Amino acid sequence: MRGLALLTTLLTTLSLPAALAAQQGRDSGSQSGSDWQAIVVGQPGPGAHGSFADAFFASRAFERGGVVVLDMIRDLPRARLTDTLTRLEGVPNLLLYYSGRMNSGSISMQDGSMPLATVLDAAAQAGTRGVLLMVENCTDPQAGPGQVIVPDAPNGLTMTVVTSVTQGESCTWGARLSDELRNLAEEPALTGDLMAMLHGVAVTGAAVQVTLTGPIENPEPVEEIVEFLPDDVVQIAVLDGDFSLTGDPEPIEDDVIEILLPAQLPSVPEEIAKAEPVVTFAALPQTQIAAAPIAAGLPKPSILVGLIEGVTDAALSTETDSESRALASFVDDNDDIAASLVTLRKLREDNPEMYAAMLTAGSFDPPDGRILAKVIQTELQRMNCYLGRIDGDYGRGSQRGSSLYYEELKKRDTAALDSPEASIDLFRLILGNDAVDCPKPVVSSAPRAKSTSTSGRASSSSSSRSSGSSTTSTRSTPTTSAPTRSSGGSSGGFGGSNFGGVFR
Repeated sequence: MRGLALLTTLLTTLSLPAALAAQQGRDSGSQSGSDWQAIVVGQPGPGAHGSFADAFFASRAFERGGVVVLDMIRDLPRARLTDTLTRLEGVPNLLLYYSGRMNSGSISMQDGSMPLATVLDAAAQAGTRGVLLMVENCTDPQAGPGQVIVPDAPNGLTMTVVTSVTQGESCTWGARLSDELRNLAEEPALTGDLMAMLHGVAVTGAAVQVTLTGPIENPEPVEEIVEFLPDDVVQIAVLDGDFSLTGDPEPIEDDVIEILLPAQLPSVPEEIAKAEPVVTFAALPQTQIAAAPIAAGLPKPSILVGLIEGVTDAALSTETDSESRALASFVDDNDDIAASLVTLRKLREDNPEMYAAMLTAGSFDPPDGRILAKVIQTELQRMNCYLGRIDGDYGRGSQRGSSLYYEELKKRDTAALDSPEASIDLFRLILGNDAVDCPKPVVSSAPRAKSTSTSGRASSSSSSRSSGSSTTSTRSTPTTSAPTRSSGGSSGGFGGSNFGGVFR
């Protein structure tokens, strides 16, 4: 029992800044002098590996200025955002930050996309008057800025959009919107106009001022409550002293104790007082662990428990010169694209359930444009639906390949798409239904050239011409002698050879 009490004491002294910050933001809205509240969303994945960290530092920067963070949602399903939107009642102004891939006016979540129009409508129905939408559109160092498509604001709602750069400009790493917020997060307190503190960002829409009043101070110290999720592993360092968790009088010699939870669940009151933070230990989702590149020279963790400043960040950081170890890091190289597709097929064989979940979440999505077209062309060519080159030009030949693929799906009673153009939806459809073999196209042969290759044929042809008969003539029985080379006065044939097919 002495060891168990010590274990409980050790665990209750641990804290996770991200979880505490999010919970404090949820429970302390009445204590803020600001009329702005924030929702922070970060969805990591291919082309957006840094979005998980971007969201963390954006949330911290807002809290440094007294902006209540209603929720920080990182690599979570759409239901989490839907639930948070129900708490907008009475929020006069909403600051919505998003970092991740953005497709067709929607933000990506772990299990799909959430249209921005849905978020704006929910804010308007809750009585929110203004929305400041911050979108990090520079998430991929190997590509240009992502296209930000924002719907019109509902009636009665004013909207301002802030991005790192405008479409057509180049991304400057270290000077992005998220980099500016990260620098602000390092300050102990922020006061003044937030918009004036963001340098070099692109702003469109209504003029807005977000007055920061410094961090929110809790009037009374609160006791932390630690919550455990089953089947997780927590590692804690052994303190100096002679003690044992099992009652064994022998001292513990190991430097680290590994505990499979739940070892002992602490008693939690039925009702948690306001502003009382809850620390939750939970393993990161499989989609994030699988897609996170690991820095060279560091061991690969089997389970990550929370964020540990200075440790987790280093393990998840990507070295500039190191090769990415992501499952599907599509770049503009045909060999690399083919290799990534082979890797994904191997993943599907090993773990079809995780493959399906990650495919639906967009974890494999390639960048839009030329690379996306190349990936689709590669798969259509493998399935014999496309016979052209892998060049990223998705013209009529490539779209014909899409149509042939759709025809094969319809034979299997599988729903196809309406458009044959290259799209993320077509990419996901192919990766989910790639066991297709289009029939080989029928190639019409060219007309047989008239040629005289044997003496017998020459005699028959001469006889036919002299008699003035029709074009159909009786072919003489071929002799067993070897064919002779036709004379120079032949009718432009190819020496008696059969040249079929289409020449380009």
